[in-house]
Amino acid sequence: MAEHEVLVEELKKWVKREGIVTAEKILEWAKEHSISSLALYVFVEEVLDDEDIDGSSDTVLIDETFDLHIPSRIYYKAKEQPQRKKEQVMLREPSKKETTKVAAEQPTALQEKKVAKKSSRPKKVDILSLLGSQETSAKKSSSAKEEKIIAKKTVRQSKKKKAARTIKAQGGLLEFIATTTVQKEIEQKETSETQKTESPKEQQAKSEVEEKNEEQLKEKGLDEEELDVISELLKDERFEKALRYLNNYWSVGIYRFYEDMKRMGVKEPKKILYELSKKKLVRIVDPGVVNAMDVIKKLKLRKETRLSDLVKGSLGF
Repeated sequence: MAEHEVLVEELKKWVKREGIVTAEKILEWAKEHSISSLALYVFVEEVLDDEDIDGSSDTVLIDETFDLHIPSRIYYKAKEQPQRKKEQVMLREPSKKETTKVAAEQPTALQEKKVAKKSSRPKKVDILSLLGSQETSAKKSSSAKEEKIIAKKTVRQSKKKKAARTIKAQGGLLEFIATTTVQKEIEQKETSETQKTESPKEQQAKSEVEEKNEEQLKEKGLDEEELDVISELLKDERFEKALRYLNNYWSVGIYRFYEDMKRMGVKEPKKILYELSKKKLVRIVDPGVVNAMDVIKKLKLRKETRLSDLVKGSLGF
């Protein structure tokens, strides 16, 4: 298991063991393990991918340069829920003042006797009053139902607003990824529509080229999983440029990487680096250094070779 995965698993186990871990403790943990702010951001995002782990909506800034945030609290859901129930029960317990007020309002023994005597006397039943009270209680019941419906709507709206605030507060990479989801769906739709217009001969020729490319990539020592990852990334020109760059420079500073990517016409290099790190093609180490992993080194491309040639079928290794 790579060092990256080991640290992520360690952070997950810590959260599940403690129940709640604050951002301050996580920053101390990152300092002890010499983890950069960008790497820590990636680790926390992978931990939050676990269905049993969640983070608070309020966040803490961990890097001013890249505007990176992490939740102020990360908690294990199985331990967080009983704690919340306990807090709610504690909130329902009356205070001393309320207890004193209730005791003062309770009738004394003498008052109870007087009430008992009065109640023993026959009473005249006022039918109009009885019907009026029933009507009033029905109105109250209907009003209570309406209030519950309004309360539920308010809770749903507040949850939506809270989620929106969370995305906005986290900013940086997470905000960008959230906003590009729709763009990816549009691109996939356009790709599928393009495939529909292709003739059977064109589709067969394209399939043969892809099979040939895969065979040539396998000759470079790439396994099936690595082959799938590289082939998918090569469909995007931005990742093609990033892979070519990292194939030539196996170790480079983060700031230098961002500057060079912008000069090469690659937009949002932070997002590119995040995806490469998530797919374990690079490793980010202190002090802010990006190291290419063996998958990229195996390509061994010449400078004049275009990575897109792997897809088009004209390899120039």
